[in-house]
Amino acid sequence: MTAVETLMQEINKLTGLNIPMDEPCVQQAKKTEQQQIENAFESGDLFSSTWFDGINETSTNYYNENFKSK
Repeated sequence: MTAVETLMQEINKLTGLNIPMDEPCVQQAKKTEQQQIENAFESGDLFSSTWFDGINETSTNYYNENFKSK
């Protein structure tokens, strides 16, 4: 679960408001969060997008595998 998803869940618990995940402001927050995660991955990628097990990994793949809601 991402920070945006956690925040939306907590807003619902605290206020009873159920803001849809497809609301434009929520989608923008999720897009910003994804970009931040991808940037952090790229900044920390010391192996030029290749993990030590030889699998080529991109920041987008990393985000999708670890944070994208199913």
